[in-house]
Amino acid sequence: MKKLRERTILLFLIPIWGGIAIWMNLNKEMIALPTQPKLVAPDPQLVYFTFGYNDMIVDSLWLRLVQDLGICQQNRAKPGEPRTGLNRTPDCEKGWAYQMLDVMTDLTPKFYELYELGGVSLSVLSDDVKGATGIYEKGVKQFPTKWRLLFRAATHLLIEEGNAQRAASLYLMAVENGAPNWVYSLVGRIYTQTGQALVAKAVLTDFINKNPDNRFLDRAKERLAEVEKVLAEEKQKSHQQTSPPEQN
Repeated sequence: MKKLRERTILLFLIPIWGGIAIWMNLNKEMIALPTQPKLVAPDPQLVYFTFGYNDMIVDSLWLRLVQDLGICQQNRAKPGEPRTGLNRTPDCEKGWAYQMLDVMTDLTPKFYELYELGGVSLSVLSDDVKGATGIYEKGVKQFPTKWRLLFRAATHLLIEEGNAQRAASLYLMAVENGAPNWVYSLVGRIYTQTGQALVAKAVLTDFINKNPDNRFLDRAKERLAEVEKVLAEEKQKSHQQTSPPEQN
C-alpha cells in the first residue's frame, strides 16, 4: 500500500517537474532573444505590384526608413577595429537600409533626395560603404548634372572606396555643372591624405549642420573627430618637416 502511494505521488510529480523544466528552458530562450526585431526590407518584385501608386508607397517606405536608418544588424566590424581608413571593416554591407533605398529608387527613380540623403546616410550613419556606393551610382545615372550629388558621390568613392580615379572624374563633372571653383582644386589634392581628410571634413560638417535633430548624429560627430585628428597629425608632420634643424 505504501509503495503504491509513493508511485502515485511520483507519477503526479513527474509531469509537474517536466513542465517546470520546459518552462525554465523556454524562459531562458526568451531572455536570450534580441530585443531589436529583425528588420525586413520589401521584396524587389514590389515594383510590379504597385498598381500605379509608386509615390504613395515610397512615401510610406521613407517614413519607415528614417526611424531606423542608422541601425545595422549585421555587426561586421569587431570591437577595437579602426573606424576610418581603407583597411577598416564597415559594420554593414548592403544591409536593410540599402535594400529599402534600392527598392524605393526602383519605384521612383526620379526622387532626387533618395540618392543625395540616402547615400550620405548609408555612408555616415549605417556604415554601409558598398550600399552607399550602389545608391550613389544609381543617382549619378539619373541625375548626371546635379553637382551636389556628384560631389558627395565623388567624396564617398574617394574616402571610403579609395577610388581616386572615379572620384576625380565625378569632381570634374561637378565643376562642369555648377560646383564652386574650389572643388576643381580638390582634384589635384585627392591623392594626398591631407586632401582626402579635408574633403571628408567638408562633407561631414555639412551633414551635421543640416541634420541637427538626427538621433544617430553622434556617429557623424565621431567620424568628424577622427578626421580632425588625422588633419592635426598631418599638420604636425608638415611642421616638423619644414622646421629648420636645431643648432647645437
